[in-house]
Amino acid sequence: MGFDRNRVVSSVMRGSQKIFINDLTACATTADVLEALAAMEANTRLQTEKMRTVTDITGVNIDSQVMDRANKLGKELFNRMALRSAIVGVVGYKRILLRAFTFFSGIAPVPFDDRAAAIDYVAKD
Repeated sequence: MGFDRNRVVSSVMRGSQKIFINDLTACATTADVLEALAAMEANTRLQTEKMRTVTDITGVNIDSQVMDRANKLGKELFNRMALRSAIVGVVGYKRILLRAFTFFSGIAPVPFDDRAAAIDYVAKD
């Protein structure tokens, strides 16, 4: 199945905590990732309270265009709306990009090897 912007953002409940899952794993192109970021932005703008999020970028190609857009959204929106955030699929060069993203955006999503551990982390008080 190919990329579908409508399947990027979902949510799960862990106890009384609502956790937003940003699933970018179906993104095959830069355009897909930018569309996914747009879906994440739209969802974030709808929220009235700080959010708990898990973003899964396993197997996704992250280039400079994507990083520039993510950094901009981080500074303008994601940082002020983040209560607790985690990221899955950060290996190799993506770890370097994550450090750069953290530095420029001010957001420090905690990296995890799997989604279940990431959800456990963001659900904590």
